[in-house]
Amino acid sequence: MAEARSPRTPAGSPTPERLARAREAARTIEGWLTDAEGEFLFRAAAGCPPGAPIVEIGSWKGKSTVFLASGISAPGATRVFAVDPHMQSLEDAHARTLDDLKNNLARAGVSGAVEPVVSQSHDYAPTFAQRPGVVFVDGSHLEEAVQIDLADWLPKLIDGGVIALHDVINHRWSGPRRALRRLLWDSKQISAVQFVDSIAWMKKVQSNSASDRRRNRLVALLLRAYEIKALPLPPPLPALVRAVYRLTPLKRSALQ
Repeated sequence: MAEARSPRTPAGSPTPERLARAREAARTIEGWLTDAEGEFLFRAAAGCPPGAPIVEIGSWKGKSTVFLASGISAPGATRVFAVDPHMQSLEDAHARTLDDLKNNLARAGVSGAVEPVVSQSHDYAPTFAQRPGVVFVDGSHLEEAVQIDLADWLPKLIDGGVIALHDVINHRWSGPRRALRRLLWDSKQISAVQFVDSIAWMKKVQSNSASDRRRNRLVALLLRAYEIKALPLPPPLPALVRAVYRLTPLKRSALQ
């Protein structure tokens, strides 16, 4: 997998020491998140406007939650709403994930910044009256479920807010990738997609540009090709998808 490019540090973001502490805490937590993905979540949270909540769909034991909560640049004004039904896990049928989540948040020193929400995302969304600044979609990886999460939460996102999907570039799961392809092909409310390892992220905009739409549709086609494993494709698709900004006349955006 190609080396991910870390987003630029947003103005007023937390110190490198806080990022180091988040990495150290996250290393002790079970989960599927690379260091680059964790740093992306940290910086996305740092760029969230004070007072705008952060919504995480799928917390499991809190590995990604720790990065999000650690990155908040205005503690007390911004909170992470960690939404997870905490039902029987496919990975560990005996896991007590809610207890593990709370214990891991406490060990990381970020419990005060997180509100665990025991619920299905689709059931909780209608009750959530606030407008989040960051939404991280990492719940059910079935295509229909990811589409529902996008339909529920993208309209709530503030203009300029970040929405990110985990496991888009992952052969084990096709649902996030297929749901993203549909969004990239149709939506006029997202900026050009960018990638950090398996995470795809975009900003919500009032109306995207023609170059945004061209690039997003090119990426949608590349993601479709990524699923055709039998073809002798040129350079690895993950690297090609991440480098697609070089193929289009688009100024690469950054978290800021």
